[in-house]
Amino acid sequence: MKGDNGYANSMDTSPNKKERALDPQIYCFGTPGGHYITMTDMEDHCRVRLMTTMGKQILLDDTNERIFISTSSGNAYIEIDEDGHIHVYGSESISFSAGTDVNISANNNLNVNVGGDINTTAGNETITKAKKH
Repeated sequence: MKGDNGYANSMDTSPNKKERALDPQIYCFGTPGGHYITMTDMEDHCRVRLMTTMGKQILLDDTNERIFISTSSGNAYIEIDEDGHIHVYGSESISFSAGTDVNISANNNLNVNVGGDINTTAGNETITKAKKH
């Protein structure tokens, strides 16, 4: 699952760099150090991209109806789409922490797939309930 999830770390938004430079539907602001903000208004490629010199990026993609945030290596990313899917990937680990509660709720199933052990620790009791219909 590692990678850029279809969003390459490249500023090229058209097949020809000269064509891109002359296209009035593409605005690109860059710093001398190589940071970029690119806005593309083409019907088949409508997006705003904020990218650092090292390739970390935030992409607001109207064409594919996604928001995509990624590290330059692709070892960690978050993707949110219009259909209500949120994908979070970390090549090492993902941690959630809260000062009080962490709640997980699903109207259908909760699926857990583990390649190793499942470890749980509770300060008091562990309570498991199932409702029978």
